[in-house]
Amino acid sequence: MQELKAARLEICAMLNQCQSCNLPLLHRRPGQKKRNNQFCATHCSFYREIQMKRRSMERLQIQRRAQLGVPRTGTMEPDEERVFVLS
Repeated sequence: MQELKAARLEICAMLNQCQSCNLPLLHRRPGQKKRNNQFCATHCSFYREIQMKRRSMERLQIQRRAQLGVPRTGTMEPDEERVFVLS
């Protein structure tokens, strides 16, 4: 649990640092409010690190859910299989 919290805080710190970056804001269409993620992916030094941290955080979340006995989203337990009726 502590590892997951630390990973979340680390991502938040990186995103706060990334928000001060002006490069993506220079490369957006007029009227576009969102950041240009394609530009970030190729030019931002933090973007790849943030993506790696997010993946590791997702792995930690999956491990935690497995310890708690919560199934992964999208999977069905054998006793919960749905029967589809064709009409």
